[in-house]
Amino acid sequence: MLEKIIGKLEACRSLPSSPGIASRILDIAKQPDPSFDELADVIALDPATAVRILQVANSSLYAGRRSAESLRHALLLLGLDASMALALSFSLWKSFAIQNSEQGLDYQLHWRKSLLAGLAAKALAESTGRTDAEELFLGALIQNVGLLALDKAFPELYAGLEPARQLREGELIFHEVAALGLDHAQAGAWLLARWGFPERLVQAVELSHKASQLPSQMATAPFIRIIHLAGCVAEMLLGDTSAVALRQLAGSARDMLGIDESRFEKLLIALSGSIPDAERIFSTPLSSQEELLRICEQAREALAERSLASFQKVRHLEARVQNLEQRSDELEDAIWRDVLTGLHNKAFMEKHLETAFLQASAGREPLSVLFADLDRFKAINDDYGHLVGDEALRKSAALLSRLLDAEALLARFGGEEFVIVTRRTAPAAEALARDIVAAFQNTEQVLNGGRDVVRLTVSIGVATFDGGAGAVFKSSAELLAAADTALYFAKAQGRDRSVCFQPGKADTVR
Repeated sequence: MLEKIIGKLEACRSLPSSPGIASRILDIAKQPDPSFDELADVIALDPATAVRILQVANSSLYAGRRSAESLRHALLLLGLDASMALALSFSLWKSFAIQNSEQGLDYQLHWRKSLLAGLAAKALAESTGRTDAEELFLGALIQNVGLLALDKAFPELYAGLEPARQLREGELIFHEVAALGLDHAQAGAWLLARWGFPERLVQAVELSHKASQLPSQMATAPFIRIIHLAGCVAEMLLGDTSAVALRQLAGSARDMLGIDESRFEKLLIALSGSIPDAERIFSTPLSSQEELLRICEQAREALAERSLASFQKVRHLEARVQNLEQRSDELEDAIWRDVLTGLHNKAFMEKHLETAFLQASAGREPLSVLFADLDRFKAINDDYGHLVGDEALRKSAALLSRLLDAEALLARFGGEEFVIVTRRTAPAAEALARDIVAAFQNTEQVLNGGRDVVRLTVSIGVATFDGGAGAVFKSSAELLAAADTALYFAKAQGRDRSVCFQPGKADTVR
């Protein structure tokens, strides 16, 4: 199918074999060291193109530069690349008759769109700091040249397709593929390759409507995206200028080129300023000043709304992230908590104790462990039931918490056993243990809605790492085991008391 279409294009006699002086300009461009003099001689053969080159050099399109009084002076001011790109664009414009068609392609509409796309590409290039603005201008100007080729080869192709639909790139491509099996981008790329245009421009025309699908690592992707986006800007200026369209266009500029709302607003304003000169140079009306002012004002409002919406969205996302982080912290904390008492659990205590032991060893500081066990707690469960026993455990945990400062860690080790990790010295830890024993002796626990009252006692084993060079304990596990051994002796001596681990007397770890 594609070969048949290309054959039909090649056989089309109304299709120009080369775009005027463009072929000679392309020959100059291919030289390793093209000269201004040679380019000037070629352009001078076409007075209309020479005049327009002078007009561009002296227009607001190149504001801030000195006035050009001759063609060579204009070429020097514009630069070799810009001069060749502009000369090519003027020559291409002349290659096809600019005419209005009642049934087929609306040439005037598409010429206006091409000019606006070229100006938009130049503005986008400047906004993104590129140095190939003129080549982008040319690429955007000719990206739809395939429309002209298809219209010449297939005169009935666009018959009945009203201008509003011709303006929309998506509708055009759908219509062409349905009728021919290929689109104008493919036809345009074929035509430019036939004329000997640079590969980058051929590729840009062929892929311009697929810009969003290009891989980020593709070297020419930014060049093609600018040409595609320039076409979208032109389509918006000639068609849908609503706030929704502006916001969508701004979103595409941000996603494809990293242009934020503020820069995009400035870009539209700069573009509107270049249109009057372009209209004069190309003798083509592009857009009324009233319409341009309305679009710029609408852009300010629409993009301001978008910025506010984006800000609110960011704030909402930040709140969601903060909420998720809080929930994550809560879930992580729940992992390390005992469900019944709300205290830290055994796993957290062991992790904390290991860290505290390493810090104490490095800083040669004291670290004490108190291993507490509620006396004869099994009798509570047997006499009152496990629900009352659970209540007694919660009240015991609350009593222990009240007796400790913020520096100490209290954890439920399991069953009716609790462990306290504190940075106190041995005497201070022993004093704390005695205070805890006394507090339990003097506390009545009112349970089961006031129906049961019990007085629990507690036995505590204390072990201290002194932090000195001759410290007995070599690990946190040894320190914890020593406190457990001391607890065993407290139980053996009659319960309801505290015992401090003494290496010389009770250094066997059970």
